[in-house]
Amino acid sequence: MFSTNEDNKKLADLVEVAAPKCWCESFSVGQGSPGPVRHDEMLHRILSSPRDYDPEDGTISEQPFRKVYANGLSVWREAGPDDDVTALMEESLWRREMDPVRQIHGVLQASSADLRKIELSEGERCFCVYDQTVSRRDPVQAPVATHATVMLRVPPKGTEGRQIIQKDLAGKLKEIFERQFTPASQYKHGLCETLNNRSAAGEFVQEAPKKDN
Repeated sequence: MFSTNEDNKKLADLVEVAAPKCWCESFSVGQGSPGPVRHDEMLHRILSSPRDYDPEDGTISEQPFRKVYANGLSVWREAGPDDDVTALMEESLWRREMDPVRQIHGVLQASSADLRKIELSEGERCFCVYDQTVSRRDPVQAPVATHATVMLRVPPKGTEGRQIIQKDLAGKLKEIFERQFTPASQYKHGLCETLNNRSAAGEFVQEAPKKDN
């Protein structure tokens, strides 16, 4: 279900119906994954401009976090090797020639435990964290093994004001990730800055439509 619906904007709902209450967290669902995401793992989320961040006023956009109730918020597991991180960051920098150059501003971090303890009501968890891997721009390449996905499972369909609640919870997710921020210049010994230089030099330009991470 995960691999065949990775671009489906209703994937979070599909997973909750098929396997409610984060049932799939106990199993590995990603190709090549090292296993389910543990409770003590740190998760990282790229912060790039102009998609996620406005360098003019320092505003972090909430819009990308709303993917949590669509097909999931893309993150990676802290324990992943530099090659995995590089691959995921490269994916986020691709753009069409007509679009502005993308740059990595930094990395946001949150623990899977902090995400899993958020409840809509007593005993009703909001977020599930799966070891889902997603396809690459180049379909010949295997998915990045240490990719993971955060999905919102509440409130159920038919709930009055559901979209408002979903947006509020996406905002809560953003607040949790914002608590721990590492500037690009301090992350992984300059890995981000190297990628930013490559992006500024025009390396990540293509004619095909963009596919957001």
